[in-house]
Amino acid sequence: MDITIKAIALGYIGVIMHCCLKYRSLSKDAVKANVILSIGDYIKKDIGGLVITFLCPIAWILLSEEVFVHYPKLENWYIGLSGVIGLAGSYLIQSLDNSTKNYIRKIVDKKTDIADNKD
Repeated sequence: MDITIKAIALGYIGVIMHCCLKYRSLSKDAVKANVILSIGDYIKKDIGGLVITFLCPIAWILLSEEVFVHYPKLENWYIGLSGVIGLAGSYLIQSLDNSTKNYIRKIVDKKTDIADNKD
C-alpha cells in the first residue's frame, strides 16, 4: 500500500477517534442536562467544524513536503504524525466550533434560571 494512502487513513482514524471522544463527552453533558443528544444532533450542530476537521489530514499531506524540507528527521515519523495531526487538528478546530456544547450549556442555564426563579 502506498505510504500516502496509509498516512491519509491514519489521519482519518485520528479524526474519527477525536469525534467519538467528543461525542461521548457531549453525551455525558447532555445526560446531566436531561437532554437527549443523538449522533445526528451532534453532526447537525457541529457540521461546519466537522467538515473542516475532515480536511486536516489532506492539508497535512499537502504541507508535509514543505515541513520535511526544513525538518528532514520528521520524515521517518510521517505515518505516525498523520494520526497525530488528524487527532490534534480535529481537537483544535472543534474547540473553535462548540455549537453542540453551547446548545447544552444554554439548556442548563435556562433550567438553572427556572430553578432559581429568575425570568
